[in-house]
Amino acid sequence: FSPQGDPFSSHADQLCKAEGIFFPAFHANRTSPRKDVLVALYQVVVFLNASLGNITRDQKELNPEAQDLLERLHNTTKTARGLFSNLTCLLCTKYRVDQVDVLFPISPLHANQSLFQEEKCKLSKDKRAMELATQGL
Repeated sequence: FSPQGDPFSSHADQLCKAEGIFFPAFHANRTSPRKDVLVALYQVVVFLNASLGNITRDQKELNPEAQDLLERLHNTTKTARGLFSNLTCLLCTKYRVDQVDVLFPISPLHANQSLFQEEKCKLSKDKRAMELATQGL
């Protein structure tokens, strides 16, 4: 985190917490049916692709000058999308699987921001309700 600078270097302990990040379980093994292995792999690839999207978005925001890093992230995301597409086709055509439950990661950078926006919206609604109430009096 040191090369990234603030807020990373000063908040490394908070950013490294695994709290709220639930990586998909992968319980398939050699004896598992191929369909189960592919479904578990699909869940991991979807999670990976979403994580790469979050990382890329956060890096664009925090470090827009790092074009080499952003290009590598885009290329890695394209590869993950290819895996996602191939797994989707295989599950659908060969195993007739048309729905898989997946978990999506939350970006640590935007997790608190969305909470802040939600609270801000609630306060705005409360303020408007107070204005309307005082007008009625």
